[in-house]
Amino acid sequence: MNEEELQAKARELRSQGMGFGSIGKELGIPKSKAYKLAHDAEATPGGEAGFLDVIDRFQQVLTDYGVKDVQRVSEYVASQAADIFSNPKALRRALIDQMISPAKALSLTKMWASVEGLNIPPEMAEEAGETGARQDKWSLIGSTPTRDSDGPYSFLQCLQLLQASQQPQGE
Repeated sequence: MNEEELQAKARELRSQGMGFGSIGKELGIPKSKAYKLAHDAEATPGGEAGFLDVIDRFQQVLTDYGVKDVQRVSEYVASQAADIFSNPKALRRALIDQMISPAKALSLTKMWASVEGLNIPPEMAEEAGETGARQDKWSLIGSTPTRDSDGPYSFLQCLQLLQASQQPQGE
């Protein structure tokens, strides 16, 4: 099937009440592509149906990544801010609040950004270059990642840099 035929079939299945995951399985395409093809006026991004679809896609990402209590985590994340699913920093912070390790939260955020076509902020991309063990050692103050205290900066120096809105650099 070409793209137009896929889109027509996806919209037809959606109008019959099928979910995006089921549409994807039926057509042999990823759920995110089924969403893009079947997305129409009844599921506008700002509308309730669109928001529920976002939560559904987010729960699928959590499930694919192996998060244990998907329902609890997704409900908490959705309750944090209206733009949480389009704001990678806030999303990562909410995941960490749910006791997901910083390294795993970063990976989940990157996976979500790729599904939704979001850009990862430069400081998050820099942190993504660190090893998982090193990321887990980072502390989070507010929503700003800072180096751990066994690096060249003391905890007090990190606080001073944060107050001055500067990011500590180096190992």
